[in-house]
Order: sequence, then structure tokens, then C-alpha cells
Amino acid sequence: MTELLGKNVLSLYQLVEKFSLNPRRILHLPDIKIEEGEMANLSLLDPVTEWVVDPPSFRSHSRNTPFGGYHLTGRPIGVLNNGQVHWSTPS
Repeated sequence: MTELLGKNVLSLYQLVEKFSLNPRRILHLPDIKIEEGEMANLSLLDPVTEWVVDPPSFRSHSRNTPFGGYHLTGRPIGVLNNGQVHWSTPS
């Protein structure tokens, strides 16, 4: 969000399209529907939170990132996947 939205490279719609819709199309997966009765699979974002990338705090076993120490705006806060909600814990 910092680099693409903040620098007006992409609109929010274009960002969502490129990160969620286009990969499904490339992999020939059906489009996601947000409708009553459909299983919801959503990423939840806080678009205004500012934070610093801190690899030692990653929950993953991998700490590899070229973004360590970067100051960013916008952060994932949770995922709704197959009926389960998983909240991110701030570092």
C-alpha cells in the first residue's frame, strides 16, 4: 500500500484486482463471490496503520525479506478463511 497506493501507482481497485482477482484468473480458479450463502474467504486490512517491518517478529520460520526496517502504511489485521477468523497480533 505504501509504494503502490501512496505513490499513486495504482488505485485501491487496481491493487485488489492485481493481488486477488488476477492470480485466480491466471490459475483458472473461479471468481470469489461475496454473497449470502457463499463461503467467505477475505483478507482484512487496516489501511492507515503505520509500522516497521521487523523480521525477528515474523511468525513464519523464514526471516528472509528485503524489507526489514522499512516504514510502511497499511497492515493486514486478519483473515476470514473457510469459516474461521484468524486475527493478526501486532508486533
